[in-house]
Amino acid sequence: MKQTGYDMLYLTACAVNNITPDPSCIALIDPDELFKMCQYHSMTAIVCTALESAGISNKKFTEAKLKAIRKNILLDSERKKICGTLEQYGIWYMPLKGTVLKELYPQTDMRQMSDNDILFDKTYRKTVLKIMKNLGYSAKYYGKGNHKGHMYSFRFKLYATLLVTGLTILLFVTKGADLISLYLTDTAGSGATEVALQYGLEYLGIMMVGLIPFAVNQSYATNIKETGQTLVPMIASFVAVGSNAVLDYLFIFGIGPFPKLGVIGAALATVIARYIEAFIIIIWAHSHKEKNRYLEGAYTGFGMPKGELKAIIIKGFPLMFNEVLWAAGMTTVTQCYSIRGLEVVAGLNIATTITNLFNIIYIQLGACISIVVGQYLGAGELKKAKDADNKMIVFSVFCCALVAGVMLVIGRFFPQIYNTSEQIKELATSFIAVSAIIMPFCSFSHASYFTLRSGGKTLVTFLFDSVFTWVVVPTAFVLAHYTGLGIVSVYFFVQATELIKVAIGYFMVRSNVWLVQMV
Repeated sequence: MKQTGYDMLYLTACAVNNITPDPSCIALIDPDELFKMCQYHSMTAIVCTALESAGISNKKFTEAKLKAIRKNILLDSERKKICGTLEQYGIWYMPLKGTVLKELYPQTDMRQMSDNDILFDKTYRKTVLKIMKNLGYSAKYYGKGNHKGHMYSFRFKLYATLLVTGLTILLFVTKGADLISLYLTDTAGSGATEVALQYGLEYLGIMMVGLIPFAVNQSYATNIKETGQTLVPMIASFVAVGSNAVLDYLFIFGIGPFPKLGVIGAALATVIARYIEAFIIIIWAHSHKEKNRYLEGAYTGFGMPKGELKAIIIKGFPLMFNEVLWAAGMTTVTQCYSIRGLEVVAGLNIATTITNLFNIIYIQLGACISIVVGQYLGAGELKKAKDADNKMIVFSVFCCALVAGVMLVIGRFFPQIYNTSEQIKELATSFIAVSAIIMPFCSFSHASYFTLRSGGKTLVTFLFDSVFTWVVVPTAFVLAHYTGLGIVSVYFFVQATELIKVAIGYFMVRSNVWLVQMV
């Protein structure tokens, strides 16, 4: 059986490359076994072409090839009729898979077809149903809503997030103190690290309780968004943020009947807010099952088909690995900064909180580039894709330059709202200023990243994103450990490595390597 498979592949390669098969190889082939395997894999037509080029005529192969040709002619005729009718109604459509791939073969009759795959605008489903019925077709699955694949993806997410959460809790329980200590350096010799460690452990102990609802919420929220329902997760997020802010004020400072809990109060507020968010999402999803069909059968079993599991792992692992690498890299960079003292960690926390508010602009504009340019590439409109990409990149950088200017002017006021030392406020103000200077460059590299990703350059974007982060790590380590530069200068030079990404992104976008038709 294995040898027969090799024979089939050899003859297929000969047919595709217009090469006459070696007679000595053909002499060793069992024609009956070869025919069975070709029939099973729908390869009889292309293998027959190879055999005919070697002067070999086999009745079974010839009949199968002629039958495949007749079927292809019928399918071509029907496809033209269907597509022509869709055009008359002004309905967007796109032929897929074999209908397109067969044109790439040396002879179109080499590619056997069993059906016509046509993608169309889902908003016209009812109209297309009527069109197909008028053309003499019947609908077998219309309206039945087979959501098993989505259900299995939800089940996998739930299992995976809970597993990771369990492992994370185990890590924090056993190595929590060691992990926190990595970010505590007492440069002043005041013994403040011991107090900070104690606060950290108290905070961590309570936060671990909030990891479970956070994991479950992520499983539900991502599936809800995949069905096109983004409003409910957004509302739940707003409620959680608002609840967290109010509870922080009540618990930390002991307002009204609530005791003054300090750090513990901050942790409790966050955990309660996460439970609130999770409850909103879960209750809404289960009370609107007609909109969340993936929940049907989600809890009636535990397993999932091997094929589904394999597909999810193959497609999802690279993305997960990319995110893990990026997160680990950013965490390591922060640890490098932390050796310069507790004040640096506090200043960075304040600066990061404020900077993230301004960064939302270029992050969302980058996502918009991916959507708009991706649609043009998918439609084969390459000139429009390039034009839209150029304009959106310029717009993104322009917007961020304006925002950066505002950030430079008003950024110094944000640290003043924190109840902390003047040294920490000054550091936070300096970090915010550095981030503002670098922001337009981040905007360009981010836009370049999404441009390349919209063109399917996943390996490039992987190198651009997580791998580059680990190029930054040695820079931060060397500057923080082995130079006498002040922490603000160290922070500036580390952030300035973004210019490398800007240069790479500029030349790659300009080279049009991403400008390909995504069909």
